[in-house]
Amino acid sequence: MLWVPLCGLLVAAAGCSDDETTGGTTSSSGTGGSGAGGGSTSSGTGGGGVGGCSPTGTLVDGESFTLCGAGFGTKPIAAPVHYDDFEGGTVGELLQGWDHYGNTEVVPVYGDQQAYAGGQSAFIDLPDGTYANGAFLGGLALTEVYFSYRVHVHDAGGFDENPQLKFGRLTSAAVDTVHGSPGIGMTVVGELQDSGCNWYNGGSAVPETFYGYQAVLDDWARIELYLKLSDPVGAANGKRWAKFNQGGSMTYSAFPGGHFADPHGEGIDPNDYDGAELVTLTSDADDVVLNNALLPFFTRTGQIISVWVDEVYLDSTQARVELGDAPSWSDCTVRSPQPPQAWSDSAVRVTLNQGRLGGDAYAFVVTTAGQIIELGSIGTWP
Repeated sequence: MLWVPLCGLLVAAAGCSDDETTGGTTSSSGTGGSGAGGGSTSSGTGGGGVGGCSPTGTLVDGESFTLCGAGFGTKPIAAPVHYDDFEGGTVGELLQGWDHYGNTEVVPVYGDQQAYAGGQSAFIDLPDGTYANGAFLGGLALTEVYFSYRVHVHDAGGFDENPQLKFGRLTSAAVDTVHGSPGIGMTVVGELQDSGCNWYNGGSAVPETFYGYQAVLDDWARIELYLKLSDPVGAANGKRWAKFNQGGSMTYSAFPGGHFADPHGEGIDPNDYDGAELVTLTSDADDVVLNNALLPFFTRTGQIISVWVDEVYLDSTQARVELGDAPSWSDCTVRSPQPPQAWSDSAVRVTLNQGRLGGDAYAFVVTTAGQIIELGSIGTWP
């Protein structure tokens, strides 16, 4: 097993704070360790519980796999609120399992022109001068939301000299489907090359940061939004951040006060950033819960844009499992979420999601507090 010094003690797969990356255990073909976080090599996943740890070997997309360690915390409902890879729909038909608003003719459908992984994704063509139908998850009534998805944009021009595409949003929906505080959203403006994040509270949109990063068109990017509302109203115990990842580990995070984390600069590692504790719900907000999670299918009239979305993962906590292509979280050039089936403090069973991963796979558990637990190599993708 892999032991790391932490807080002056030798422990395994445990942490001291919510913004610290810690060591964990590595499954192997030999006998697992017997201390805290020791990886077992017994096969099988058991019945309704988590069961024994899966051995290393060849990983199979879509099969169950159990990770063992310690300090994973609790997650009463293991499965995410919503996970969608859009593989189950019929190409050209309206997205199922999503709410819709707006235009009844220009609608998001299942498409096979582009896919982050697999053969299909969610797709919409936004013709010149036309607002589109948006796809969203409604009626969430959550006080904490983690929202991750892949997006691919093709810009074919148009007459609008100041194009704008909203790269997803979380809102209370108290004003309408798209608006209502509290909320958080990401928007690209100009020539669809610069990203910015807005924070919504008390009916107004406040620019949270300017990313200063040129998003590459005609390529996949990962967007992550996280918002935890203050409890009670006005308490400085909420959190919020937005991350844009394209081209591997180049991730930019929204910080309070209009700052951003630059992976090429000094300061906080944007990969690890879990948000500062601050007020995220005030008495003049439109509502006290988050109700809608919107996909990035909203733009101004006067643009000709095609948008594809894939690998959508939404939950009421940031506790999750991801697999990456490097032993260290920050060194991964590719990471994909793995939908949990069962969760305990020492073991998590997931449905394997290969995404674009290949070769050796490394496992990470993110706790509800945002702590990243590195579990090491678990096997190899074919």
